[in-house]
Amino acid sequence: MEAWEITTAVIILYSIICIGIGYLAGRRFQKSVEDFFVLSRKAGLIVVFLAIASTYHSAFAFLTSVAVYASTGISFWIAAMAWVITASVWGYYYGRRVFLLRKTKGFVTPADLLAEYYGSEALRFVTAIVMAVFVIAYIVVQAIGLGIILSIGSGGHIPYQEASLILMLIAATYVILGGLRAAYWTDALQGVWMYIGVWIAGVVIILKFFPQGIPHLMQEVIRVKPKLLTMNWSPEMLLSCIMVYGVGLMILPHIWIKYYAARDTWTIKWSSVATAFYLSSYYIPTAFIGLVAAVLNVTGFPALGLKAGFISELIKQFGSRDAVMAFMIYHFTNPILAGFLLAGAAAAAMSTLDSFLGATSLSRGTYTIG
Repeated sequence: MEAWEITTAVIILYSIICIGIGYLAGRRFQKSVEDFFVLSRKAGLIVVFLAIASTYHSAFAFLTSVAVYASTGISFWIAAMAWVITASVWGYYYGRRVFLLRKTKGFVTPADLLAEYYGSEALRFVTAIVMAVFVIAYIVVQAIGLGIILSIGSGGHIPYQEASLILMLIAATYVILGGLRAAYWTDALQGVWMYIGVWIAGVVIILKFFPQGIPHLMQEVIRVKPKLLTMNWSPEMLLSCIMVYGVGLMILPHIWIKYYAARDTWTIKWSSVATAFYLSSYYIPTAFIGLVAAVLNVTGFPALGLKAGFISELIKQFGSRDAVMAFMIYHFTNPILAGFLLAGAAAAAMSTLDSFLGATSLSRGTYTIG
């Protein structure tokens, strides 16, 4: 088999596993609204923690973060540490309050809580519209990421549009088979897969180009582009990112409903603590990969046929620099490992996509049980 066939086969195997989990989740379905959307409100620490963490991290985390590091350097890491900690604090304090309100009233959707709390059915309608309309852009972002991953993983043999459609349909399939129970279960798998994958990718890519390790990489960054190691974002930009990603993302419907699924407040509180460690440590290997890409974009790497300015070529082909991570994984790692790592990238996108698909299906907000 050719390298691209091996890599693609591994990604397909990952997809089959996800569909299998969806099927098993469907077998456990108890034919109730509560079970379909919030696991009968019995989700434990591991499931809630990994569901929140993997859903929070989308294609943005695996692909875009590397691209941002390559262009703006550690500014992104400084900001990311602030917003993931803010997100976890929000979940710790306000997630518990959402849970207690849910426990009293039996809410299933964000619209349920808002309409009841403010005594406004009009607000229920507005919430549903906002969820249905503004979720589209976020879903499209995941579709773009999935298209990049499978297209590059197939060596270009699967066109970008078809690649996006294939992985979108796979996510839709296991959600249809098992509802949001399937999304929670696959999110647990995907959360582990993407975390292991990003750290392996970081170690492999650093040692591939800088055998002497991180100190050698840092020396090269200082030599070719030292500005990458300084804070380049304005205070206004930093604050806006903390507000959007630290608070705004945590009240999106696909994360909000996970507070409803938890079996107790202890689960919510400690899943928030675990999420802080997961999210903050996730951005460490992507930072190093981004810095490697930034150096190679200036110097090239003739021994492996990598030309200086390769990021510009990726931008011409895919419309953005987000393809940097997938490109480096595919071209500079073993085909089997590349398949595993790119499946991890797909997991980052699909773990957000599946929850969004489910959350959008309940956006009308007429399911209050209380």
